[in-house]
Amino acid sequence: MSVSQQRALDSNSLWVVLTAGGVSDQFHLSAHANVIVASIVTAINGTSPSLQLFLDVLDPAGNWTQVAALTAQTATGVQTAIATASAVPGPQARVARFRWTLTGTAPSATVLLTAAGR
Repeated sequence: MSVSQQRALDSNSLWVVLTAGGVSDQFHLSAHANVIVASIVTAINGTSPSLQLFLDVLDPAGNWTQVAALTAQTATGVQTAIATASAVPGPQARVARFRWTLTGTAPSATVLLTAAGR
């Protein structure tokens, strides 16, 4: 994972300082119809930095499937997205991960990533 610091707040939240694109460790989602994904950026630095967050779930065939994408962030603030049950491939697809891209020259971002059933 391309993070300089990582601290899990609970099984679906992660407070990180990012310096490159990457993926989080796997975590389990509760069995809800929808999943809300949020990114709270408290600092973003570098030349033309841009951070985009995705939520992927593991499908029955063992492949990662993107179910949510947040709008790219170039400044501090909050972005959210909802993944509906129809986007999650099968009831057993409750293993998830965060994935992100971080672009720009010498970029870094301090961010809270979270996903919660709704």
